[in-house]
Amino acid sequence: GINAEYGALRHDMRSSAHAVVRSVKLNPLATENLIKLQQDREYLQTLIGDCLTEVSQEGSFEGLIRATVEEREKKNKLQETILREEDARKNVRALQRQLVELKKSKEVETQSRNEMIAHLKDQLQETRAKTSMERKYIEKECQVQKVMRNKQCHVTESELQAELEVFRYIWRRKTKLTRKQKC
Repeated sequence: GINAEYGALRHDMRSSAHAVVRSVKLNPLATENLIKLQQDREYLQTLIGDCLTEVSQEGSFEGLIRATVEEREKKNKLQETILREEDARKNVRALQRQLVELKKSKEVETQSRNEMIAHLKDQLQETRAKTSMERKYIEKECQVQKVMRNKQCHVTESELQAELEVFRYIWRRKTKLTRKQKC
């Protein structure tokens, strides 16, 4: 009945008063707390004044019960908002940790790629150097072979020239002999 509602109301008012006192004790210098305390005091003063008027005129305190229910609903909504905010903060922290881990992973990956690039550049430089040496070797070998062929051709040409001279000599002799025989 009414006594139970009145007891619940009294308990809620005490809880609210204790919550206000705890809030001020935790951060007594905060301007926001002082403003909130003043607003709560003014609200409570108005509520008690309205309740006294209602009790004296109508003999009930339905307005006080209604105000208590409304305040309880506001408190529940605030509590839900606080819980959502805490969840959001936890999610943000988790995302920040994931971001840090991802960043570290990407740094390691980038470092690995940079090392691979450096290794490949070294291999390319080494391959270029080997290719250059091989090209120079092949060019020199080709030059040597060309010189040797030229010498061989020159020797062969000289031998052929000598043989030709021998054949010419023999031919001239034969021709002379044949002419002498005809005469």
